[in-house]
Amino acid sequence: MSAIDFGLDCDVIVDEDGNHRVIITLDGKLLPYAKKGQYPW
Repeated sequence: MSAIDFGLDCDVIVDEDGNHRVIITLDGKLLPYAKKGQYPW
């Protein structure tokens, strides 16, 4: 994932038991990759 075109969103919600929970969403551009098992790919 690229950090050049990247966004991060944090939300706080309250669950049914009254506990505060955090939702973290990462949104970034997917870079091309190959699954060849060697680095660098």
